[in-house]
Amino acid sequence: MKPNVKKGTATVNDIPRSFAGLRTALFDELDLVRSGNGSAERVRAVVAIAGRVNDTVHAEMKARKALGEQAGSVEAVRSLLA
Repeated sequence: MKPNVKKGTATVNDIPRSFAGLRTALFDELDLVRSGNGSAERVRAVVAIAGRVNDTVHAEMKARKALGEQAGSVEAVRSLLA
C-alpha cells in the first residue's frame, strides 16, 4: 500500500505514472524548495529518478526503431506515455 503523503499540491497517490504525472511531481518538488520546505539533496534524488524514467522511454523508442516499428505511430506514442 502506498503512503498518502502530502507533496506540494498533490499526494503520492494522486500523481499518475505518466509524463504529466512526472512533471507534476517535479514541479511539486520545485515548489517545496522555493517555499523553504524542501532540500537540495531530495531535489537531486527526484531529478535523478526522473532522468532514469526518461532514459527508459528513450531506450524503448530506440528499440522500436531498431526493430522497424513505427516509433511515431499513435499506438507507439500511447504505449510510451501510458
